[in-house]
Amino acid sequence: PIAIIVAIAGVSGNVAQIGFNFTTKPLTPNFGKLNPIKGLANLLTIEKMLQSIKITLKSLTAMSIGFIFFWHYIEELPTVALMSLPNQMIWLRDKAIVLASVMLIIIFIYAIVDLFLTRKQYFDKLKMSKQEIKDEMKNMEGDPHVKAKIRQIQFQAARKRMMAAVPTADVVITNPTHYAVAIMYDETKHHAPVVVAKGVDNIAIQIKKIARENGVHIVQNPPLARSLYKEVDVDRPIPDMLFTAVAEVLAYVYKMGKKRRGLS
Repeated sequence: PIAIIVAIAGVSGNVAQIGFNFTTKPLTPNFGKLNPIKGLANLLTIEKMLQSIKITLKSLTAMSIGFIFFWHYIEELPTVALMSLPNQMIWLRDKAIVLASVMLIIIFIYAIVDLFLTRKQYFDKLKMSKQEIKDEMKNMEGDPHVKAKIRQIQFQAARKRMMAAVPTADVVITNPTHYAVAIMYDETKHHAPVVVAKGVDNIAIQIKKIARENGVHIVQNPPLARSLYKEVDVDRPIPDMLFTAVAEVLAYVYKMGKKRRGLS
C-alpha cells in the first residue's frame, strides 16, 4: 500500500509539471545505450551531475525522515507485542498512514521545487545568447560591415556629384581655411540661392581648388560660411534668415563682373 501511494504521488507530480504524455517510446529497445563510452560521456555532463545530486538529496532526505519514524516505531514494538491482533493491525494501519502522509508531504515539497526549477531551466533555454541576437539582427537588418560599405559608396558618389556642381556655382563663401560653401542662384528655377556644395578641411580645399580652376569667385566671410554649413543641406535653398547676407555677397560678385546675371 505504501509503494502504491508513493507511485501515485510520483505520477501525479510528474503530470502536474509537464502534463499527461503517454508514450511507449521509452520501452523501445535502443542498443546504442549499451555503448559504455557514450554512456560515460552522458553521465559526465553538468546537467546529469546536477540531476544526480538532486536525486541523491531527495533520497537522503526521504530515507532520513523515514528512519526517524521507523526508529520511533521500533521503540513501540515491545508494547505493541502485548496487544491483541486486531489492535496490532490498527496500530500498523495508523503508523502506515502517518508514514505515507509524511512521504507524500516530502514528495509534494520536492515537486513544487522541481516545478519552479524546471520552468526556470526551460525559459532559460528559450533565451537567446548574445551571438544569436547579433546573428538575428544581421538577418533582419543586414550585415553592419556591408551596410557600412554601402554608406561609404553612397557618400563617395554624393561627394563626386557635389564636386561636379561646384563649377556651376556663382560664388564660394569660405572661412577662409576650414569651411567652404558653394552657392548657385538661378532665378528661373529657384526662388532663393541654393547650396550646391559644402565641406570642411580637405573637402573645403578641394571645393576652393575646383572653384579657382573654373573661375568661380571666392569670398571670405567666416560667420556666413559657418552658418551656411550648419544650417543648409546640399541642394537646399538658403533660409530666409540668411537670404540678406547671401544676397549682399552675390551682389558683390556681380558687381565685380564675375557673373552677368541680375539679382531680383
